[in-house]
Amino acid sequence: MNQSKPVADHFATLDAELILSAAESTGLRSTGRFQQLNSMENRVYAVEIEDAAQPRGVGQIIIKFYRPERWTPDMVVSEHALLRLLAEENIETPKLIPILRSDFVHPAAPSLRSKLCGALPASFPTTATLGLAGGFMFAVWQKIYGRVPLELEEKDLLGIGRTIARMHNLFERHVSATEFVRPRFSFDMYVHTPLAHLQAWNRVPRQFQHGLFELIENIGRGLEWLPHADKFLPVHGDLHRLNLVQMTDGGQFWFVDFDDCQFGLAMQDLWPLASTCGINVPPHLEDVSPSSFALGLLTEGYREFRGLPADWEIFVEPLRTLKMIHYLGWIAGRWSDPFFRQTFSFFDDVDYWEKTFFDLSDQHQTLLSQGLLES
Repeated sequence: MNQSKPVADHFATLDAELILSAAESTGLRSTGRFQQLNSMENRVYAVEIEDAAQPRGVGQIIIKFYRPERWTPDMVVSEHALLRLLAEENIETPKLIPILRSDFVHPAAPSLRSKLCGALPASFPTTATLGLAGGFMFAVWQKIYGRVPLELEEKDLLGIGRTIARMHNLFERHVSATEFVRPRFSFDMYVHTPLAHLQAWNRVPRQFQHGLFELIENIGRGLEWLPHADKFLPVHGDLHRLNLVQMTDGGQFWFVDFDDCQFGLAMQDLWPLASTCGINVPPHLEDVSPSSFALGLLTEGYREFRGLPADWEIFVEPLRTLKMIHYLGWIAGRWSDPFFRQTFSFFDDVDYWEKTFFDLSDQHQTLLSQGLLES
């Protein structure tokens, strides 16, 4: 098989033969049918396989081809190590399927165990989970069947808060500080790099350009205290409602898509979910916003298993603001990808930038009013 490097930041060479061959490197046999699934950074496919245990004799697996040059093999295997840890602790997440064909195993991929420390079960797997095909890194998962919750109830949020705390405890206990390789929360990641991408993109409307860039710089300077306000640990990094899957009504929630996992702050795994979960606030708390009510429940459940800083509320608006800036830079930095230009066509509209400028200005004022910006 051709292992030449693909065009940088491009999936043009990813064809049906490559997709199916990579899927069958697990020892499973495909039927030749597959379907592309929604994913912005990577290319993800549901591949139909022969499965005698299923009523129709077929099942599905999920194969992800990672965006070239985004992660190193060490980084991807570090993500996989977190997923395997969760499985050992009965915290539900889709199960990785090992790559069995040696000619598809990534030659530079370290073992899952190398990223971890502490006592691990004797059954902890040693089989490779990172493959290489056509120059693309890939991994394969069992497909899960469930639904993304439209809204969450109080008991759900308490339970999810407990699970996030257990997950953080597990990561802190077993992740090797020297061998585990993932991005680290920093102002390079959330301010400087996004700003550089926006400046290089050079398409922010002139009437907002100077003011927006200056605003981002001011926010970055004012929030320099944030990375020092709490200890860092491995976090999911993008835990919003769409990354929860419930298998049955009233059943346990599965955590999916750890592609953005990083060394970060515990609150990064709590506030995004609270902001997106959808919940009805009891009538006697009508003055409380749904997101504040949801965050209170998540943190209540979390603190049953793990501590948070006494002033944990001060992290919410700074992290929300940095996420807004990161989002802008993410799209600008991927604008050469036709898939991004098609998906985010609004990004080139003057009306979008007018709203964005005023939204970020409002966030700046919120941070000032709460005394969260250092002078």
